[in-house]
Amino acid sequence: MDLFLKYSVVAILSSHVLAFKFNLTKVTSFPIKYPGFTSLYEIFDNTGNSSKYDLLISTFDPVPFSTDTVQIVSDVGKQLLSNSSNIFPKIITTKVTWPNEISGVPRGVDPSIRKKVWHFLFGFFPCSSTSREREDILIDYMMKYHEQKSRWKTMLVLNAKPGASLLEQGLVARYQIDTTNRAVRSPDGEFNDPISEFETLQFNLMAGKMKTADPDFKAMSKSFPDLNINSPELKQKIDFMKIQSQVLVNRHNINVKNLWSHLRVIDKDVPRTDRDHEFFKGPLNPNLTVLREVLATFAAFHPKIGYAQGMNDILARFLVVFDSEVETYWCFSHYMSKIQQDFTEEGMITDNRHLTCNTHTLSNFRTGCGTFRRDGFRITSAFTTT
Repeated sequence: MDLFLKYSVVAILSSHVLAFKFNLTKVTSFPIKYPGFTSLYEIFDNTGNSSKYDLLISTFDPVPFSTDTVQIVSDVGKQLLSNSSNIFPKIITTKVTWPNEISGVPRGVDPSIRKKVWHFLFGFFPCSSTSREREDILIDYMMKYHEQKSRWKTMLVLNAKPGASLLEQGLVARYQIDTTNRAVRSPDGEFNDPISEFETLQFNLMAGKMKTADPDFKAMSKSFPDLNINSPELKQKIDFMKIQSQVLVNRHNINVKNLWSHLRVIDKDVPRTDRDHEFFKGPLNPNLTVLREVLATFAAFHPKIGYAQGMNDILARFLVVFDSEVETYWCFSHYMSKIQQDFTEEGMITDNRHLTCNTHTLSNFRTGCGTFRRDGFRITSAFTTT
């Protein structure tokens, strides 16, 4: 007997989140390499056009299909999803066999929409947010990150010996310095004169005016190139958020001694980060500077977690996907807040890291994006039956 199941599906299309319900007809199930089952569906619109949906059930035990959850593993049927009122199911009469039909289905999130999906998956944007709200959230995150990074750098300078170099202050690492002309590699790939930078910084500190320039919105968030920061309304909003960020950040007490300790470990790990990957290859790679800046900022403003070996490899995955310092920092921060116990002494002893990482990642969808459920060692996805 065919099973008719009702699904609450969240489709991420462009910059919008579209939620709707429709009935799917179960065709058949196939055992796969990993414990669990996969089922194939076909959805027809009122013109007779169809799209096939391959749904992967992410469970460790065979359970009744009506009580489990599914995940769309390929980005198909965009036209159908944009007009959900015309969607209705139809039984597929052709027998489908494993692995011929299903083995080619891509696993994970399609690369073309991965950035947008990860924004929601790792808490950068709430699933219920509108386009206007996401613009405000982005600006707020940019200002906060900019002020946080400026704050720990200022504290390093204030606590350094008079006349100390940028390297001695901890503002740069040896792998950021071109030994031929002693220039410093910045995150945007350009070389800056460390002497003039140092003199400017010292002058501002002596004058009691440690001011920092506004962040470059284009450079800091490459995923939002159309952000119009020249409109009067947006400029006013940016000024207000900047003041808010400065007040919030200045309330935070940075333990410079602990930060120095973290920086020593960070500067050992960052040069070893996935150097076979094209994104991190080559000497004086500016992406290594981004890794250092993000890890140092995180350690300074998350003293209970700080930095532990292995965090650089986790951060690298975010940076490769986003190629944006701000988005990388905040998604990494949200993720680390969920799995922080795995980087404590007790958590490392239990060595339960992979299960916990998956569990807490999926739990970000609990509100707004679906229902999260864990039953023993069963891990379910964000797209759930109702």
